[in-house]
Amino acid sequence: MVRKLVVIVILILLLAWSGYRYFRHRIDAELAAQWLARDCTVTDQDLFEKGIRDRGEALEPVFIQAFSNGPASAEIDKLAASIDVVYKRRQERIRSGQGYKEVAGESLSLVNETQLAENNFDFGYRAAALNGLRIIGRPAGRQLLQRLAAQDSASPFQYLATLYLQR
Repeated sequence: MVRKLVVIVILILLLAWSGYRYFRHRIDAELAAQWLARDCTVTDQDLFEKGIRDRGEALEPVFIQAFSNGPASAEIDKLAASIDVVYKRRQERIRSGQGYKEVAGESLSLVNETQLAENNFDFGYRAAALNGLRIIGRPAGRQLLQRLAAQDSASPFQYLATLYLQR
């Protein structure tokens, strides 16, 4: 009887521990996603950075992978779809004579505008990952920053890595 009780207690503890780990992983993934998708309108920056710093051990590999892989293709597809909608709306306004006359001749093609937006999104996403690694300050992230800072190219990531290492 005691043996069965011990086994049941151990099973309950294992289930509780695995449930906590699953829940913690989901919270970490959500925090990382918020950080990587953020923009200049973020409020409570200090609180946000504290959360990143506190969960650094779990988030460091997420940010390294985010920098290496860039944003998910689903996010890029959503961006491209929204650019398409805005572009078509703008073209319709130009055709109907409702504004944008002064820029009608200067506007980019849909392909160029989409590519520019995707490049900007990719850069911002990767830069946020590097900034997250700066805040965390753990060894693997610092190694990536040092490797980027030591590159010979005039990459914007080289500049950011150098800047982040100085902070």
